[in-house]
Amino acid sequence: PTLAPVGCLQYHTGTTGYIYNFGWVGSTVLGTATTPHQNNQAYSICFRREEGYCSMQYYAETAGFAVSPTSTASTSLFGDSCSADYLTIPGLQESPGTATTAFVTAIGDRICGLAWKYPAGSPGASKTLVTFTKPFSVGVNFDSEDETSTDSQTGFAIIYTQAKCA
Repeated sequence: PTLAPVGCLQYHTGTTGYIYNFGWVGSTVLGTATTPHQNNQAYSICFRREEGYCSMQYYAETAGFAVSPTSTASTSLFGDSCSADYLTIPGLQESPGTATTAFVTAIGDRICGLAWKYPAGSPGASKTLVTFTKPFSVGVNFDSEDETSTDSQTGFAIIYTQAKCA
């Protein structure tokens, strides 16, 4: 079936592709956006799980992820540290992962900040994060507090890849 499940404002099929927040405008696929993200957004991005695939990997260049009014440049926050603008990805963990409960509990299901990195506050390159929680989805939560012409929160450009079952 190609119809989106109920409650999904964006619906993606296939094993790999890109997701963006509404209003994202950038010069490259995963590069820096040229406009601030829209405020007052609460919606779900859903993915059709392809046959034989058991996990979903997510990756964003640091320049392509800016979702939080309270974060230090080039860092990420997770879990309850994200309360204004954030993405929700159930069961999120560092890749490669083996779906360990303790790790999933520690990282939480929210990610925000001005970079796509793990652990929170870590320097260096962006990390690939993974979830085994189905159905695969990303919740977008942008509040009304930060939309200005000088806002550094541009939203997100994320590549997703489904991984085959082991």
